[in-house]
Amino acid sequence: MEARVLGAALRSFTRRPIRQSDVPPGWRRFGASSASYANVVVMLLVLLLIEAPAVHMLVGALMEDGALRAVVRGLLLGSSVYLAVWLIGDLRLLRESSGVLLGENGLSVQLGGRCHGLVPLESVVSAQQLAEQSAAPGADADSIRITPLQPPNCRLTLRSPVTLQLPFGLAAQVTRLDLFVDEPSAFSCAIRMHHSRALTTH
Repeated sequence: MEARVLGAALRSFTRRPIRQSDVPPGWRRFGASSASYANVVVMLLVLLLIEAPAVHMLVGALMEDGALRAVVRGLLLGSSVYLAVWLIGDLRLLRESSGVLLGENGLSVQLGGRCHGLVPLESVVSAQQLAEQSAAPGADADSIRITPLQPPNCRLTLRSPVTLQLPFGLAAQVTRLDLFVDEPSAFSCAIRMHHSRALTTH
């Protein structure tokens, strides 16, 4: 996870163009806009630029000159720089990720370094478009929120648990997915159409 974030940050620093992976034949992409998260990252980076010199001067005023003060200053500066690099890399991964891909038999979730996995469509019981006032998911160990930053606007209820990969090598088994996609009505409609075709086939 850390290697992916740092590699993405390096691509941003070298100004390499953002390229999303191609959509496989028979799949449809429902993107998850990262514009709101980009604004938050910019704000945090500005705060870091303001905070780092202020803390540096404060440490100099409170601690006597010596090796300990130099170590503390170095640690604080290093942590600020690493956080800034991590934020830039995380945003880059979000911009490069596919978001949600809907295929004939599966739903592929690819949200940067936050979450990825495959959900069989036969496991989906219902697809519900969430109104803004009801978008906040409940605290449920069997559910997961998959959004860049915005409140989720779609909810998938599953018949059986699926395993999704989370940051830092963690995994979660869930029976409900609260998603944010750019076209929630089209996404919910596509899921329902798949169910209708499956019922007709059987």
